[in-house]
Amino acid sequence: MKKSVVWILILFYGCGTTDSDSKIDEPITQGIVMTDETGLEIGTWRSPSSPSPQSDNFRLMTPYPNPSSSTIVIVIETGVSGGNVEIWVLPVRLPEDKESHYVREFGPESVADGRIITLVNESYPAGHHNIAWEPNLPRGFYRIYAETNVEILWHDIYIGSSGESYQDMIDYLNNLND
Repeated sequence: MKKSVVWILILFYGCGTTDSDSKIDEPITQGIVMTDETGLEIGTWRSPSSPSPQSDNFRLMTPYPNPSSSTIVIVIETGVSGGNVEIWVLPVRLPEDKESHYVREFGPESVADGRIITLVNESYPAGHHNIAWEPNLPRGFYRIYAETNVEILWHDIYIGSSGESYQDMIDYLNNLND
């Protein structure tokens, strides 16, 4: 009768720790859909990533204005049944950057839970809903996520410096292309 010994080795490579060499798997933005203060899409900057397909039961419209340095309106449409919606924000980086502006400024532990801010987590009846958000975040690119019990949708946005004009933000984005 042979005895077998089973050894189980569990390695926790960086589990629950953050050090200067660790990297957060940040989303990458390829560009943004630009909108005016009424929500009208007026163009694109670079080639925006396409969010996942939207169902008839839940839609996340393009936030407006985008870019913005003040209030951003996030529009969701819930289907016949309505339901719980959670909306949160995460910094994103450009393909040519090793990490986002947010992580460079505040460190990887600032987004350790995958979010920097949760905007709403509540039940909405069926219909069209506008959520006004006054971002208090540093200038840069961000992704707004909206999650129901069956899907997660997102859009990328650019937040300018406080008080920065729309044209100044467009000029800044165009200079990033040079």
